[in-house]
Amino acid sequence: MSIRVRFAPSPTGQVHIGNIRTAIFNYLFARHHGGEFLLRIEDTDLERSTPEAIEKLYECMAYLGLDYDGEVMYQSKQSAKHIAAAEKLIAENKAYYGAPDEQGRSAVFFRIPVDFETYPMVRCAGAAEVALHSETPLTISSSGISYSALSSKGKPMPTAGCFAGFKDGKYFDAAGNLLFDTVENFARIMAGEKFTVENAAVVKFTRYEVTYTDLIKGEMSKPLDGMKDQIIVRSDSSPVFHLANVIDDINQQVTHIVRGDDHVENTYRHVLLFHALGCQPPFYAHLPMIVNAAGKPYSKRDGDAFVGDFKTKGFVAEALFNYLSLLGWNPGTTGKR
Repeated sequence: MSIRVRFAPSPTGQVHIGNIRTAIFNYLFARHHGGEFLLRIEDTDLERSTPEAIEKLYECMAYLGLDYDGEVMYQSKQSAKHIAAAEKLIAENKAYYGAPDEQGRSAVFFRIPVDFETYPMVRCAGAAEVALHSETPLTISSSGISYSALSSKGKPMPTAGCFAGFKDGKYFDAAGNLLFDTVENFARIMAGEKFTVENAAVVKFTRYEVTYTDLIKGEMSKPLDGMKDQIIVRSDSSPVFHLANVIDDINQQVTHIVRGDDHVENTYRHVLLFHALGCQPPFYAHLPMIVNAAGKPYSKRDGDAFVGDFKTKGFVAEALFNYLSLLGWNPGTTGKR
């Protein structure tokens, strides 16, 4: 396999050491395997993405010797491809328009697949049930389930999940009487009908979960009933990160995605999107983030947080490169002398 990785920063300010550390790992991985290191500038935030920020990005990469392969991709120039992909998903009933806003415009949602049996990254996790607050009516439609779960103190907790997560759900009252069978009403739900169920005390269903193998963290999984359908195009017709990111990775033929572990939750949806678009998901590796002593994401309040801070103070580029490469690394000799 020919390795292709990418560094995809958003040019909305100074370059954070956490972002450039991700670039370094992508760069070293590509160079070690004789692959390609691509640069993609995700400049779709038109209000915050500025030419000055893009110039700072180039300066930081040059300072650290991070040379990239091929032409730079600007995400803002790919919007036609993003919209075309959304339209394809809508045509295949894998996405849908949400409720219109005050201007009559509708966002587009990616539907967590109800035909998940055809998705190799979805597996059965066995029988499950969720206690419900019986005094709160619940609603069921093809766009999701809205209900109130029970807190440890028996209080209602408003909750929502995708329809796919409760695909074979059966809803019972406190006496065990069946109030609603999703399987019996499946066709009507998918045709657009919305149902309200009152006095439901429990829902019993088969739990399915989406999985992927992280090259750093190992096997990862998330129940479908803990997920919601995702907006992929805003009501103003601008593509959301989730769709744009996946489409650009497909078009750049990225084989490995190495990024911070703040994206772990996104990946569960992204692997489904890849498959819905007829493509094999790349391999994923999520790096631990740089944090402060309190375990919070490192910021300027904690000290020098930007690459430019080190350059201004005269740090040798190789020293910063080496430090960020080894940050958090353990040679396996703890306790040995």
